[in-house]
Amino acid sequence: MKRLILIVDDDPVIHVSLMSVLFSDHIEVYSLHNSLDALRWLETSSVDLIICDVGLPRMNGLEFVRQLRKKNRMVGIIFFTGVSAQVKREDVIDLNVYSVMNKGDFDVHSFKQNVDQYLFGVLA
Repeated sequence: MKRLILIVDDDPVIHVSLMSVLFSDHIEVYSLHNSLDALRWLETSSVDLIICDVGLPRMNGLEFVRQLRKKNRMVGIIFFTGVSAQVKREDVIDLNVYSVMNKGDFDVHSFKQNVDQYLFGVLA
């Protein structure tokens, strides 16, 4: 069974990079460029994991997850952001965020391992 991931980030380079890293026979990846479109899309679609930037225009990633959690407490969230210092420990706990990863420290192996651990419960 394929696992479904949604990437929410306003940087097209991030979309292309993450989609190539995550592509596999076991993972299907969708991508949207802002949180408002993501909220609308999620009204009729479901995913196993959302990889979300924090520094999004119009509605930042923290507010996006706050809105999402009103309807879906269980979907996995990984913040993949250049402003990880803005994500407080209380936010991670309150919003049930699986992980916060800094774009500046991006390591393909660690990133993929974090995603696989959430989706499949195994370290690749």
